[in-house]
Amino acid sequence: MDHIKPKITVIGLYGASIFMGVENYPQAGETVVSQEYLSEPGGKGYNQAVALARLGASVCFVTSVGEDVFGQSCQDYLRAEGITEYFIKQCSVPTAAASIIYDTLGTSRVIVYPGASMCLTREDIFKIQNVIAKSDFLLLQNELPIETLYAAVELAVSLNTRVILNPAPAMEFESTILEKVYALTPNEGEAAVIAGMKAGASPQELAQRIHRQGARRVLITLGERGVFVSNEGKGTQIEAMHVRAVDTTGAGDTFNGALVVSLARGFELVAAARYAVVASGLAVTRPGVMDAIPYKETVDLFYNQL
Repeated sequence: MDHIKPKITVIGLYGASIFMGVENYPQAGETVVSQEYLSEPGGKGYNQAVALARLGASVCFVTSVGEDVFGQSCQDYLRAEGITEYFIKQCSVPTAAASIIYDTLGTSRVIVYPGASMCLTREDIFKIQNVIAKSDFLLLQNELPIETLYAAVELAVSLNTRVILNPAPAMEFESTILEKVYALTPNEGEAAVIAGMKAGASPQELAQRIHRQGARRVLITLGERGVFVSNEGKGTQIEAMHVRAVDTTGAGDTFNGALVVSLARGFELVAAARYAVVASGLAVTRPGVMDAIPYKETVDLFYNQL
């Protein structure tokens, strides 16, 4: 099925990202000096749209931006990545922004200002229902107003379009929404919030609790330990690639893009998760996000060597 170009719609945040590398994170009241600085477009939705495009999908990206220099550049950045189908709403609120600090171990800490992304309404979603209807998948994250997110899920399901929900940042969901999502892709912390469990629960325990809330397929990303895939209660642990992590910031977004594009190509769930692990493993070997998101040819090469 590789000859088929999957059609994916992504609704999510676009904004400006500023990266700084430090030896150690500052403590309260402390100032540390960064020797590394990078500014680039970002946001989970945007990152995932770029990952999908680089991995061979035809992408429609839906977002809301401010009437500022960052918002004005959104269309140019999308076109540069080969994303020529988009719905960009403009509003008076500043475009979203994020500050990312990463250390020498490759871990990162992120602060997000959602800004204009909160201007996207359920009415806006219904304006693109024809696009969603033609899509193999709709990919969503939590960087949207909750009523807009729920409306998107409901609409996609009514149009027989499968939904992948990357529930980041963490929050709880109504079980009726979890029942309608094709697959849920939290990290461990997000899974604990959804499950209503304390940190430290095993991926198996988290997945089973989330299944009981209605979700059929749960993929819990575990960083350097890979991903735990639970398909209607049947669990599979997939190990991460053995690489030196430089910056983990875009790994989750790359994982989600790769997962969706491989599912749309016809991979079964575990195989799609393996493909996504390869893609995210390659992504953490470079700083920043845009320079780190890999292309289809590279991911295919490493995946075919498994």
